[in-house]
Parts: sequence; C-alpha cells; structure tokens
Amino acid sequence: MLDTKENKDLGAVINNNWDIFKDYFPSQDFILPKLNDMAECRNKIAHNSYVDDIERNLMKTYYNVILRQISDSADK
Repeated sequence: MLDTKENKDLGAVINNNWDIFKDYFPSQDFILPKLNDMAECRNKIAHNSYVDDIERNLMKTYYNVILRQISDSADK
C-alpha cells in the first residue's frame, strides 16, 4: 500500500530503524497502516482534492492515537 515516494521513504525509515521505533510503537503493523491512510489524505490535499468529513476524522483520530502511543511510551 506504500505507493508514493514519500510513503516509501517514511516506511523505509521506520523499517530500517526499527530498533529505535520499537520503543515507541507496539509493532510495525500498528504504525504503518495508519501512516499509509494518513498519506492518502495528505496526497489528496497536496493535489487540491476534496477531503471529506470521514477522512478528516480519520486523520484526527490517527494523529491522536499516534501521539498518545508515543507519549505513553515516553512515560515508561
């Protein structure tokens, strides 16, 4: 599902540095699908396409879930 160069680069950063990221995320399966979904919305915005309420809510939810996960991991 990693289509664009940006997504591949971000996925590669996470995959190639999993020793660093594993302290913040429970698994790659936790973070990569969320980033991919968010990237699809980002690409729509970048190409001046409409992002509907469902996509905006998805972005907000994933943003908060990821921040919460990082915060919880940093508190340990």
